[in-house]
Amino acid sequence: MNPPDILATPADSSLPKNILALVGPTASGKTAVAHTIARARGWAVLSVDALQVYRGLDIGVAKPAPAEREGIRYGGLDLVEPDRRFSAGDYVRAVARDWPRLAAAPAVLAVAGTGLYLRALLAGLDAPPGNPARRAEAEALLERGGVEALQEAVRRAAPAIWAALRDPRNPRRLVRAYERAFSGAPVSSAPRPRPRAVGLRVPTAELAERIRARVRAMYDRGLLEEAAELRRRYPEISATARAAIGYREAWDALDGRCTAAEAMERTIVRTRQYAKRQMTWFRHQMAVEWVEAGGGRNLAEIAEEICDIVERYGGNVANGLNGRA
Repeated sequence: MNPPDILATPADSSLPKNILALVGPTASGKTAVAHTIARARGWAVLSVDALQVYRGLDIGVAKPAPAEREGIRYGGLDLVEPDRRFSAGDYVRAVARDWPRLAAAPAVLAVAGTGLYLRALLAGLDAPPGNPARRAEAEALLERGGVEALQEAVRRAAPAIWAALRDPRNPRRLVRAYERAFSGAPVSSAPRPRPRAVGLRVPTAELAERIRARVRAMYDRGLLEEAAELRRRYPEISATARAAIGYREAWDALDGRCTAAEAMERTIVRTRQYAKRQMTWFRHQMAVEWVEAGGGRNLAEIAEEICDIVERYGGNVANGLNGRA
């Protein structure tokens, strides 16, 4: 029996190119590993992140700087202004428009922190089209009453959608659930195939230290100044960008609701919680070949193991990855 192909074909037929999905929690080293592989093998890199799509959100979302991306064919970054709404469907359409440029590379590494965007890219969307009016209602409710108010609205309007909702504290998912509650579309219970991926896994204690170091570095690089500039340039920031981990705490510090030190600690806690949710999602929604990325392993070792996995499961495309016939 042939092994399953780990190089996925995107759900959108306009994207006829193999993709290797590289997943893992924030601060696991996905971007650095992807850059190592891309530079060595000439692959393109596609960011699959719901916040890196926003222009101006740079430090707080760990967006790779232009110097880091030098010489790499890159996609998925800086697609929209932060005062605009942007959905998983919008993301897939933006990638489709950019695909001819990315497809000029031998293959594409999809570096995924946002599971919903990756699933939309690889397996398609299972939700009805968006309803702007209902979305505006949901965002207004979120603004007035917070996550709890929107949770209660979804629970009352559509118990089945509420029961099926994963990560019910995620504002973006709650807004989408509210839209679906009034769409009239049935809630499907049929299981969907799980896309395959390679994942980076780091021991919990080590990942916590990486997150702490990353948040401190963000403040050293000027996260407070970036947050102030964003608010100056965009008086009306979208609900997704406004709730972004790091920026919400930075704005609280700028407004005197907490100190910078307290903002850092809150960001560290929220980021650790987010990393835990990411791992839960990837374990349940993806068929992942896990690679250990902690314990002092260097980038070259991790990249080589990923290349070996792709060669083992990826067929002819992967044969060129390690330069083997």
